[in-house]
Amino acid sequence: MLITVANNHFLDQWRHTHQPPDEPITPADTPQTPVEPFDDTPPTGQSRPPPTP
Repeated sequence: MLITVANNHFLDQWRHTHQPPDEPITPADTPQTPVEPFDDTPPTGQSRPPPTP
């Protein structure tokens, strides 16, 4: 986990120094949120059946 956080920090620093200030932010740079709210139910036909009692 520490290596991932450190790597992300180094990448952010590199982008900050190498990205021109007038370059617009691309959609890939911003986190995307789902359009519909997440209802926490599994998709139909892709989940396991409930355990037998």
